[in-house]
Amino acid sequence: MQDNPRFFSENMTVQLRMDSSKTATGRVLETRFQGEESADVLAGFDPEECPPIPIGKTTAVLVSSGDQREPVELHARVTYRWEDGRVRQYRFAFEQEAAQSIRVLLNRRGAIRVPPEARAPVQVRLTTEDGRILEKEARDLSGTGLSVFIDEDDDELWLGERKLSVDVLLPGQSESLRFVGAIRYRTLCGSMIQVGIQFDEDETVGFPGRQEQVLKYVMGRYAERMRKAG
Repeated sequence: MQDNPRFFSENMTVQLRMDSSKTATGRVLETRFQGEESADVLAGFDPEECPPIPIGKTTAVLVSSGDQREPVELHARVTYRWEDGRVRQYRFAFEQEAAQSIRVLLNRRGAIRVPPEARAPVQVRLTTEDGRILEKEARDLSGTGLSVFIDEDDDELWLGERKLSVDVLLPGQSESLRFVGAIRYRTLCGSMIQVGIQFDEDETVGFPGRQEQVLKYVMGRYAERMRKAG
C-alpha cells in the first residue's frame, strides 16, 4: 500500500481521558495516511500528566483542530511509545471511518463539502424571521453550512433576507436538526441561483451535538465517494 505524504499539524491536539474529570492534552506532531483506510498520528504529552498506556491497547482519543470548540471522540490503537523524561510520545492508529475523520480534521472540519446521494436527498427547510418557509433539497453539505438551488422568483422574494432558521433532515432520520444560519452568497448557475448558508454556532442551541450529526453524515459520504473514485 502506498504511503500518502506526511502532515505536520501545528494546530491539531489530542486529549486522553484519565478519569471522569481529568484529561491529558497532547500536541499532534505528525500525521501519516495509508491510502484512505488508515491514519497514523504521533502526539507528544507531558509525562507527568499522561500515564503510560500499554502498546496494542485501543483507547478513546479526543481530537480537535484549530479554533474548533468541541473535540471529536474517536478510537485508536496505541502502536508506539517513546519517552525521555521530558516528553512522552504515542503513535495512534486510526482505521476506517476514524481515519476519514482525521483527514477531515486535518483539512479543517468545514473544508469537506459533499453532495447528497440523489436517491437519498438531504431535505432542507428555510424559515425567515417573519415566518416565510422555503423547502428544498441540499445541493451540498458540510459541517459549517450548506447550499440550495432556488429560482429567480424565490430570490426576489428573499432578496433582503440574511438570517434564517435552517432545518436539516438527514437520510434515514425522523427528526430534523435545527440551525440558525446566515446567507453568505448567491450565484447564478444556469437558470437557477445557488444560495450558500453558513451555520451560526453562537446562536444555534446545542450546536456541537447537531454539528457532530451532520459531520458523521459528511464523513460517511466522503468515504463513500473516495471508495468509488478509487
